[in-house]
Amino acid sequence: MLMSYPSHYISGKQADTFPFPFWDVVVISAADESQSVAFQQQINEKIQQGHLPLDVCFICFPDPGSDKIGPGGSLMAVCHMLHEAYGTKLKDLRVLFLPAGGFSQRLPSASVLGKIFTTLPLGNPIYQMLELQLAMYIDLPSRMTGGMFLACADTFILYDTNDGSSWSFNKSGITAFAHPSELEVGRNHGVFVVSQVDLNPSKVSTVECERFLHKVSPDVMRAEGAVLPESFNPSGDERILIDSSFFIDCETIDKLIDFYVKVQPLRCEIDSHGDFLQALGTKSNSAYISNMQNAVSQSQSLLKMRKDIFDVLRGTGLHALV
Repeated sequence: MLMSYPSHYISGKQADTFPFPFWDVVVISAADESQSVAFQQQINEKIQQGHLPLDVCFICFPDPGSDKIGPGGSLMAVCHMLHEAYGTKLKDLRVLFLPAGGFSQRLPSASVLGKIFTTLPLGNPIYQMLELQLAMYIDLPSRMTGGMFLACADTFILYDTNDGSSWSFNKSGITAFAHPSELEVGRNHGVFVVSQVDLNPSKVSTVECERFLHKVSPDVMRAEGAVLPESFNPSGDERILIDSSFFIDCETIDKLIDFYVKVQPLRCEIDSHGDFLQALGTKSNSAYISNMQNAVSQSQSLLKMRKDIFDVLRGTGLHALV
């Protein structure tokens, strides 16, 4: 797929000629206005050279204001921007959102042009992360009618679509990819606590989430019931479900837009996983709000923001695609 993707699938072609549905809008967030201009210039050059689809809307959107607002803040700002641009038509659009992604401290060479434009040792002409993201998620638009898929500019997400499962993003709320992994990996990730009744290790399963734990110890994972049944542990090692990208339905997008309009401008960093997903699930509770261990910066404004987000999202469904 990846080796033949640009020339044989979408590059330099009209999206309405593709043999499959494609993204209507691709949004890349930027830290500020100048970075947004640099991103848009690269996008325009790619389109002119025929390296991207010709009629897909690519938008580079800067985080508003002067404060760093994190991927969660960017998500809300982007949802508001799209609503301002498209109005009620937004509910019918398939949107891929790629946050800018930090200061590139571990990848200084990507700090100016952006992680999403990092070149890869693959392709002719050579691919960048943007092309890889479009290839990696090329089959997802066919599994949704409208909504937003939150990806990441600097990660490779592997998942199986050839096991005969007819899964889709058709449930109310947020539907997240969940990957079986070792407990130690969960220390630095989000971990899903799911209803294990319908889990099937041989195919993709869509299951309800009871809780979402964010960067906790193995002891907490065990105590909260996050360890998977033995059928997921052929080697005998304990395994859990860690997070990656997720889909947001239109009703939840509307909730975030209404909330953002009331609280803007944002003055603190909001995490798209830790601050949003922990509010979800059938057994979610507010205990995480005051735990600032994983917060980039601690402040009273962040504490209040977490409380408000919990109140807005509480009761919203969280589903895991295992």
